[in-house]
Amino acid sequence: MNFNNHKIVESIVAYRFKSSNDDWSLTNLLEFYKIIQSEGFTQKQEIKPFMVDFQVNFEEEIQQPPKYTYQDIQMSFDNPENKYSIILAKDYISFHNLGKYTGWENFLILVEKYYGKYQEMGLKKTVDSFQNYYVNHFEFNSGEELSKYFKFIPNIKDFTNGIETANIFQTNFEVHENLELFVKGIFKLDKKNNKKILRLECCSTYKLNDSVDKKNYSQETHDSIVNAFKAITTDALKEIIK
Repeated sequence: MNFNNHKIVESIVAYRFKSSNDDWSLTNLLEFYKIIQSEGFTQKQEIKPFMVDFQVNFEEEIQQPPKYTYQDIQMSFDNPENKYSIILAKDYISFHNLGKYTGWENFLILVEKYYGKYQEMGLKKTVDSFQNYYVNHFEFNSGEELSKYFKFIPNIKDFTNGIETANIFQTNFEVHENLELFVKGIFKLDKKNNKKILRLECCSTYKLNDSVDKKNYSQETHDSIVNAFKAITTDALKEIIK
């Protein structure tokens, strides 16, 4: 985002790879950790993702317990000093900046550096999609209407009396056949501190195929988020974060 006083609390770039049948184990994760450990990634944490399948049969009085399906092991590698994190799985790698966001160009340099180190492992993965994700944290006085700052948020006073205490909204776009975008807002009223808190997530995903310009897809993915953010925010908000 091209605003000096932005409210970005996390920026993410993720590569998803085409599913493969190659062997994947803790050894691969530890190999990558050895490559990056000397550059400040001193902490690692194993992640065991799983899916829960609820089977509901209304003809039975006693329902079957949910089924848990464990997925491929993942690991998070953290650089606590610079507030960087990398999550690696069999068909996925993501790069997270949890510190001060200094611009897309600087973040992309970081991503390309460690993505290059991942490629040094010689896993011969084929990229299926590229994703850029931003999480923003906004705080406003409780008496202010969010519609003053965001064009797509309705003013609840137009519909009813009372005080709105929470809201979740999401809108999805297809920019073109290879590029999709969503914007999601999570609002809650902090009565204790007399604040309105808004978590705004902007995510763009580029599906890759043989017709895609491999040199420009990352920039186009990022630009779509910037354009969407500028479109949904008012001049009042832009004045705050300029």
